[in-house]
Amino acid sequence: MKKKVTKQLGMIGLGRIGSNMVRRLIQVGHQCVVFNRSPQKVKDSVKEKAVAASSLADLVEKLQKPRAVWLMVPAEVVDSFISDLMPPLEPATS
Repeated sequence: MKKKVTKQLGMIGLGRIGSNMVRRLIQVGHQCVVFNRSPQKVKDSVKEKAVAASSLADLVEKLQKPRAVWLMVPAEVVDSFISDLMPPLEPATS
């Protein structure tokens, strides 16, 4: 039985929790575009059928609109990631 892709999302942060979330989301048919500062963690997620992103801008480019991005990073770097992520994103339109 072929799984239907129901949602697409970007996951930033592939530590223990982030990588397990990606694995479970993919298992139920979602598509995950993933980025991590460690390229090996991205490669590991690709083995689970995730889509690799080489940078935050690449992650945004690979996501369809409307884009959903999930940060699973340590609290002390959240603001930095949000600042780096904002330029390639577009404001939501109502």
